[in-house]
Amino acid sequence: MFLLAYAVTYLLGIAFYAPVSGTGTTRFLIAHLLPLLFVVSLLLVREPFCSAEWRLAGLRLQTQHFHLLISAMLAFDLLFIIWPRLMTTYGGF
Repeated sequence: MFLLAYAVTYLLGIAFYAPVSGTGTTRFLIAHLLPLLFVVSLLLVREPFCSAEWRLAGLRLQTQHFHLLISAMLAFDLLFIIWPRLMTTYGGF
């Protein structure tokens, strides 16, 4: 109940703030990305998800494959997107 009330309150607050803000609301939404990913990670390592198997084009996929895909995407992002942006952007702007 707390999470539902929190989500509704936060979304209504952002819906109010977005039209009146000159800078946008991305930073407020990004603040909740890490806790969301943490909760999703916790759910994926517990039953019934940790032993679940999905079939995709004849392949058997498990949760470990999902973790490998995310790790590869993060490595790609770090090498080819974040690193060049850090080297060419002054002060984050």
